[in-house]
This record gives sequence, C-alpha cells and structure tokens, in this order.
Amino acid sequence: MVINTFKTEDDIYKVYPKNNRFEIKDIFKEFWDDFLVYAKDLNIRDVVHSNVNKMLVCKTSSLGYNLWHCSNCNHEHAQYNT
Repeated sequence: MVINTFKTEDDIYKVYPKNNRFEIKDIFKEFWDDFLVYAKDLNIRDVVHSNVNKMLVCKTSSLGYNLWHCSNCNHEHAQYNT
C-alpha cells in the first residue's frame, strides 16, 4: 500500500491544483479505505464509520436531489440532498 506524503505545499498542488476547489471530503474519498486497511488494529467506533459514510454520500445522487428549472433560459440545475 502506498500512502501519499507531501513534503511541500507545491507537492500537494501537483495532486490538487490551486485552481480546483477541494474539501475535507475529497481527502476522505481518496484515503479512507486505505486508512482502514492500514489501521485495521485500531478499534474505530461504529459512530465514526457511520459519520464518515454520511459525509461521503452527502450531496450525491444517492440521497436524491431537487431539480431546478429556469423558464427563461431553460437551464436546469440539480441540487443534491444532504
């Protein structure tokens, strides 16, 4: 297993460019499964697993969405539920 380590801020932005927005959720999406394998001997409480999973599905289509439609320009926007 390889875990990315960043020595400088420039190393981080090679993976996550400054012009792209990223959130804590992105870090969990990328590393959570590897962390669970790496830290399998830790007794991580069920509530932690539950909350991480809730965060990972937040604002995704798996929780449904509301579709907004502009009658002037016919633009549609899907707003995912939290």
